[in-house]
Amino acid sequence: MAVVTNKPLEPARILIQRLELDGFFPVVLGGDSLPTKKPDPAMLREAATQLGVDLADCLMVGDSDVDIAAAKAAGIAGLWVSWGGFHPDQPASAAFRADHFSEVVELAL
Repeated sequence: MAVVTNKPLEPARILIQRLELDGFFPVVLGGDSLPTKKPDPAMLREAATQLGVDLADCLMVGDSDVDIAAAKAAGIAGLWVSWGGFHPDQPASAAFRADHFSEVVELAL
C-alpha cells in the first residue's frame, strides 16, 4: 500500500511514522515528490511502480473529488470514503463508496 497526498512529503512521512503506520505504507509520495499533483495521475503511476505492482491492480481510496479524479485519470477504480474529506458529496465518477472502514477492507480484498 502507498500514501499519495498533495500535502508536502516530509510532514506526511513524519505523521505516518508517529502513528506507527510506516510498516503498512512502504511508499509515501507527497505533493512535492513529482512536478505534478493529483488529479494528475503521475503520483499514482509512480506509487505503483515503486510498489512493483501493475497500476491496473490498484485501488485508489480517497476522501475528495481530487482523489477520485486522479483514479479516473490513471484508469483505476476510485473508492470514495464519506469521512474526513473537504467535499461532503460523493464524486459522480467514484466506482465505489464506503461509509465505514470495514467496507474499505472488504472492497480492497
